[in-house]
Amino acid sequence: MIDLLSFTEPSIYILLSLVVLGIIYTFKKWPYNYLKQFGYPGPKPSFPWGSLKEVRSKGKFAIDAEWMNKYGDVVGFYLGRQPALLIGDPEMLEQIMVKQFHNFTNRYKIVPIDGLSKKMILNAKNEHWKFLRTMLSPNFSAKKLKEMQPLVRAAADNLEKTCDKFEKTGEDMDVNRLFGCFTMDVIATTAFGVEVDSQKNPDNSFVRNATYLVRRNRLASVFLISFISRTFFKFLLYTRMLSTRSRRFFYDLCKKILADRKQASGQVRQDLLQMMIDQQNDFTKEQPEKNAKNGDVKNGGANNGDIMNGDATNDDVPVPTKLIKRKLTDEEIIAQSTIFFLAGYETTATALSFMAYLLALHQDIQDKVHEEIQSVIGKETPDYNSIQKLTYLSQCLSETLRLYPIASSVLRKSKKQITIKDWIIPANISINIPIYALHHSPKYWPDPEKFDPDRFSDEAQKTHTKFAYLPFGAGPRICIGLRLAQMEVKFAMIKILATYRFVPCEKTENPIILNKQPLLSAKNGIWLKLERR
Repeated sequence: MIDLLSFTEPSIYILLSLVVLGIIYTFKKWPYNYLKQFGYPGPKPSFPWGSLKEVRSKGKFAIDAEWMNKYGDVVGFYLGRQPALLIGDPEMLEQIMVKQFHNFTNRYKIVPIDGLSKKMILNAKNEHWKFLRTMLSPNFSAKKLKEMQPLVRAAADNLEKTCDKFEKTGEDMDVNRLFGCFTMDVIATTAFGVEVDSQKNPDNSFVRNATYLVRRNRLASVFLISFISRTFFKFLLYTRMLSTRSRRFFYDLCKKILADRKQASGQVRQDLLQMMIDQQNDFTKEQPEKNAKNGDVKNGGANNGDIMNGDATNDDVPVPTKLIKRKLTDEEIIAQSTIFFLAGYETTATALSFMAYLLALHQDIQDKVHEEIQSVIGKETPDYNSIQKLTYLSQCLSETLRLYPIASSVLRKSKKQITIKDWIIPANISINIPIYALHHSPKYWPDPEKFDPDRFSDEAQKTHTKFAYLPFGAGPRICIGLRLAQMEVKFAMIKILATYRFVPCEKTENPIILNKQPLLSAKNGIWLKLERR
């Protein structure tokens, strides 16, 4: 045993210094040895950020592709001190997203979330997610969307009037702002049950708070701290230091609308909010079990083939009532209305903007879409059934989302350790699915940077590699609102392209400079002009 008394005072200081340095070294290096034991190749991490600096400097969409080119389809990396996997092997993704879904049910949360966010279907886990998915899936069936189509069509009519003003003045326009107003009107009326007409009233309190909540810098520096100290981040959540007036505005608004709707008598508008209220009112514990063929949590209401076609199955989605143990709470309704807005507003607007941009650069394809609209719709009022017949428009949307998938990657979390294709996937690890990198891989898409809607013709889709195209995700956790988003895009494009054409202007970038955020967007906007046909 070492006798510390035999050491001189300087020797003790040296010994203590070495011990402290050893602790610091272990703290810095120990977490970064975790993935080595499983044999994962990947970038060398640096303390305390891991690979986070690379992700921030280049953007997640770009770094995913770079790592896959350098290390292969399976990559190990670190976000801060948290180990993570990047998996771009389609066969492995089929196991993760569908066949072994029971082990990858939940999304990995990089940062902690508050109480209301936990109730959102996007963040819900295990049985709670299953319950919410079961209750909400029928609200996005073809039958329900047909009931909501007048709300979407009204917003599209306002969009046409706004386009008329731009065409008459001949001014350049950022189409992302144009379509942002349109999708805000749609989501406001379908999710919150309010009409804001943001195209005419940009100073409306709803519009101001929505714009701030969705497009503000989400305290990026504070989120970075969470990679080092989740405890500190949880403290910020607990003390509500991360809350905003805009967030409170939407909570209070939805709570008030919910109370007003429950007291109302007579005819009510058919929107997502009312459908959830109806489910509350109609709830009974004793319900006959129904066949959940196309809408249960086993297949999520749409399979990968449906997404490859750019449209989901049109079958109505019955509720698998064996999973219904209770009715939706008011807090859950408020949470779903909020996430429908946050997830549906900017994403759909961005998809429309990228599509307009690609059509402007490819006038021959734009003319072909116009001809199809004239042939199928003509001077008739478009409806849910007629827009399903616009196959070439659907192909253009699918190809747009291949080139510019709004969610450049999605996350899953493993529950237990599992082996897939000789790779050991540890328990409780983040699985990153690199959608953008897959969509731009020449292994699956010849000449991947070319805009070619014919890739999604019926014949061409037979040659596609399954799970190499994932704009809405896949499997049970596929985007629940994909049908509504597709309906919005089609109504908007029909209204515009029937009368106008998109053309480039002096501000049009080619190629577009993309933001380095998780959700894909144009850094400097997408500037185009409108010309009357």
